[in-house]
Amino acid sequence: ECLIFNKAQNTKKILSSLSGNYKRAPFFENYFDKIAAILNETDDNLSTVNTKLIKLVLSELEINTKILLASDLNNIEGESTDRLISICQNLNASKYLAGLGAKKYQDDELFAKNNIEIINTPFKYPVYHQLWGEFAGNLSVLDVMFNCGPETKQILQNSYSN
Repeated sequence: ECLIFNKAQNTKKILSSLSGNYKRAPFFENYFDKIAAILNETDDNLSTVNTKLIKLVLSELEINTKILLASDLNNIEGESTDRLISICQNLNASKYLAGLGAKKYQDDELFAKNNIEIINTPFKYPVYHQLWGEFAGNLSVLDVMFNCGPETKQILQNSYSN
C-alpha cells in the first residue's frame, strides 16, 4: 500500500514553508523552481514524489549513483533485515552500506550468515553557514543546498569519517 501525497493540500504548504524559510538564502533561486515543478507535476503517490526529489538532489550535486527501487526487483521477500538481505541477494551484493542508526534495528548476524558484509558509515553532521542565527543541525539536504549551493557536495563528503 502506498502512502498518499495529497497534492492539493501539501504542495502549497510545502512550497510556502520552503519559501518562507529560505527565500533569502544565497542559493534559493537555484533550486526552488525545480522542487516546485516536481511537487506540482507529480501524482499523489508519496514514493514517486520522494524518488523524483532524490533524483533532483543527486543531479544537482553531480552524484551519478544508479537508483533502483525494490518494487522493480524480482523475488524480494521478507520483512526488516530479511528483506534487506533478499535485496542484496537479488543484486548479487556481497556488501551492504548502512548508517550507524541501522544498528538499532538490523540483525548483523543474519547478514553474516548470508555472507554479506555490513559496512557502517559514520556520519558527522557538517557545520556550515546558515541564513539564520545559531547553527541548527539535522536538517534536510535542502538546507545545505539553499545555503551553500555548489559547495554542498564537498561539505557532505567531508562529513563522513573513517
